[in-house]
Amino acid sequence: LVFTGSLYRDIRSPAYLLKLLTGIFALDPRIEAHFYGRLNDCADLFDGPLAQYPDNLFVHGLVTRSAAARALNQAHGLINIANTTRHQLPSKLADYMATGKPIINVVAIENDNSVAFLKDYPQTVTFMDGPETSFDTDAQKIFKFITESQPVPPQMVEALLRPYRVEAIEAQYRKLF
Repeated sequence: LVFTGSLYRDIRSPAYLLKLLTGIFALDPRIEAHFYGRLNDCADLFDGPLAQYPDNLFVHGLVTRSAAARALNQAHGLINIANTTRHQLPSKLADYMATGKPIINVVAIENDNSVAFLKDYPQTVTFMDGPETSFDTDAQKIFKFITESQPVPPQMVEALLRPYRVEAIEAQYRKLF
């Protein structure tokens, strides 16, 4: 599994995801999770899981764009941690969809815009980080998703991304004028 991007405790916290990952690692020690990007004020959240699962959890820090793209293309599944703000969609979601890989989406607010963005993407599963969350149930669901999911066919990916291509966005701007 691969996550790319920057983490921030108040905007995009990995705390619940890390808890889920420890449950998944306990279910299958062959599963790995790789984090590419800045940990910022979340570095200490990785201390316990890294010590407990040194063969499963990897923090790579900042890497080149080509190294991140390689990691996305080599992954079995991708992880998105949504923002806690309603007005900001992680731009990496379009990159994630373009790979055709299954996407695990972790959200912390109701009506998160990443859920709407991914609604037609057939290989995505969303988990809510909140007070009513069932950790054990979510860990089991993610494990099942990881082990049973398949890549999305390229023609479907192309159709889903068509509205976000430069030509489509240019046409929308021209209509505004």
